[in-house]
Amino acid sequence: LKIHFNALVPAAVERLGDAKQPVRDAARRLLLTLMEVSSPTIIVERAGSYAWEHKSWRVREGFACTVTSAINLFASTELRLQRVILPPILHLLNDPNQSVREAAISCIEEMYTQIGSQFQEELQRHQLPSYMVKDINARLERIEPKLRSSDGAAHISSASEHRFTNPVPKRGSPKAKNLSRETSLFGGDGDTTEKPVEPVNIYSEKELVREFEKIASTLVPEKDWSLRI
Repeated sequence: LKIHFNALVPAAVERLGDAKQPVRDAARRLLLTLMEVSSPTIIVERAGSYAWEHKSWRVREGFACTVTSAINLFASTELRLQRVILPPILHLLNDPNQSVREAAISCIEEMYTQIGSQFQEELQRHQLPSYMVKDINARLERIEPKLRSSDGAAHISSASEHRFTNPVPKRGSPKAKNLSRETSLFGGDGDTTEKPVEPVNIYSEKELVREFEKIASTLVPEKDWSLRI
């Protein structure tokens, strides 16, 4: 697929300015899918070279919304992404179009939501005018950043335990024997804390069907038992 990026990425960027909303939405989903199968940072850089200064305000607004979604999806795994996005997003705060400016501030809010106080430190490096810093801080004060890594992990595991932990079976019962057998299969340390589950984003009924087919194909008896588990 990568050999087609040079044609595909600018074409998708152009459709962000399409007159019809479903086409604009589809263009955003295509760009996000390309980020998923390639690298979010590479796609943002390549698409941004066409989108950030595009003559159509719809394209500029659509791309700002697209990178906001990308931050939500990939910020935790792609650390360079926000540094690539921030300078052009700050530039869009001075865009002549109100919708573009709003999309830019929404993107800034999403960045802050994902990384909290570290984002404010990053902002200071850009030496923004004081009135702009004041406006941004006023918006960010109303936002609660996502839990930091240390207490975030604790929150996820406690939520998982609350939802998934079964009552402890009586000693000697068949259920208890099965549980001890499972514990020995998985390392014998007795730790049954659920791992956080990555969300699967579905945008259509076809994608939903495809995801269930993928699950079904993994659960066939011919597959290795550890994969099925």
